[in-house]
Amino acid sequence: MITMRTKDWKSISGTILVLIAVALVVISAGCSKGPNTENTPTSTSVENTSMSSTQDSTLMLKLNGTFSGQLSVPASLAEEVREYFEKSNTTLYSFEVEVVNDNGKPQASITLYLLKIVPPFEPKDFEVLINGKPVSRETYVPVYEDVPVVIEYSGKQYPRQLTAKVKEKSRARFTAKKSELDKHPGETIKLGTVEGFALLAHVNDAGNYTFIVKGRNGEELATGGLVVG
Repeated sequence: MITMRTKDWKSISGTILVLIAVALVVISAGCSKGPNTENTPTSTSVENTSMSSTQDSTLMLKLNGTFSGQLSVPASLAEEVREYFEKSNTTLYSFEVEVVNDNGKPQASITLYLLKIVPPFEPKDFEVLINGKPVSRETYVPVYEDVPVVIEYSGKQYPRQLTAKVKEKSRARFTAKKSELDKHPGETIKLGTVEGFALLAHVNDAGNYTFIVKGRNGEELATGGLVVG
């Protein structure tokens, strides 16, 4: 009887050990699956962040046309901005004023520059400012060669300095006698017109003048001061 009980106990113990081993295998398999399920959405989140970063990135755009230089712009605008600046039309107007004495001897001179810009198209997604002035269709700005440019896009500004390659030039020269100017302190005198532009001289005081270029509609386009001793 004792022998029989011992054998039964050994059989039961063996069965229990087998069941415990099976349970451990199942638990181990369940634990290994858990992390894989959690990792899937994390991987997608990282990809989305990367895509968003790429869309908002900027690149350095090299220009070699009507305007040359480099512009830092949003990557999505690069080709449109390139076409805008490289294919714009420009005309440079220069207005030279020489102040002479009664004998016609030159005393001093000043030259005002006016750049006419005609862009190839009107951009819908961004705005261009040159020397602080928004460019729209035919625009005149008082600059020459070194041109401060700003691209406005999505509430941000991208400033840069470009060089203008002038395709056409128009030059006008004016002469004014100092003695005649000094007769009109506090007044503005019209010196002449050229191609629809008017050149005026405001006499601040004797020998102190401000020269003004006005457009066809009377708007002030360029100014410059000159002091003659």
